[in-house]
Amino acid sequence: MRKTDLLQMTWKNISRTRVFFTANIIAVGVGIILVVIMLSVSTAIKTYSRDLLREETSALAIEISVNPLSFKTPPLTRENLEPLSGYSHVDRVVPLVQGIFAEVSYQGTSKTTISLWSTIGADDPELVRLQWLKDKKPDFKKYHDSYIVVPEQIVQELGISPSANLLDKPVTITVIRRKEGREQSEQLQLLVIAIARQTRFFRCYAPLPIMEKIKKWQNWKIDSLYIPGTSANPYLEPASEELESMVFESALVYVHKLEEVAPVRELLEKKGYRTASILDAIKRYEEIAAVITIV
Repeated sequence: MRKTDLLQMTWKNISRTRVFFTANIIAVGVGIILVVIMLSVSTAIKTYSRDLLREETSALAIEISVNPLSFKTPPLTRENLEPLSGYSHVDRVVPLVQGIFAEVSYQGTSKTTISLWSTIGADDPELVRLQWLKDKKPDFKKYHDSYIVVPEQIVQELGISPSANLLDKPVTITVIRRKEGREQSEQLQLLVIAIARQTRFFRCYAPLPIMEKIKKWQNWKIDSLYIPGTSANPYLEPASEELESMVFESALVYVHKLEEVAPVRELLEKKGYRTASILDAIKRYEEIAAVITIV
């Protein structure tokens, strides 16, 4: 049999089963595309988890909170957090106020919604990992507790270009509280002392004392957030209600090395605290990547 006859027979068979042949070609093509996509997703997840580990300060942080159903666990006050710093392997314990949403505006024109996260200033491990616009690191000593650190994306959403134009400029922060159908708003004027290239979840950082006051105000424990003074150097008026000890919803416990995260978490959980670590997320990502790779 000649090669041409063999080719003709093959073509005739394909022609008779054209639908089946076409379906197989499509199935093979889709299969190859799915394999490529799944392997790409798996690689991306592994890369992302490695990037999270490179954020050393975040990987070394254990977030603790109190189980609301537990009556034996000590509340997260400064007095109760201080002894945790003496635990073996613990580097420092940082009280945390987070999850406060506010509106930021500049010169009464553009505005956008932000998520506020507390900072303890120059010694805050959360800020150490950030890269700064024009390499201008925050100079916390220069300012009173009336500053804010923002990511560059927030500046862009405010329509300010170039972004560096917002440095050392005051912005207005508007916070809201609600209770029994009532709604109130207060405005704080804070100075932008640094612009980060990027922050996790586009967080903005305000001093812990200010965040405490906002939280107490939102919980209806103080009446106002009045700021006397000039916009260049405002400060929060102390209130008698603030003498009450602040009970934090969570705190960050930093250890020295990654391998110390697990034993310290165990100690904290025995004390009754709930713990969370970015290592949990990394482990889940790696498990998902492994399943995708196997499939």
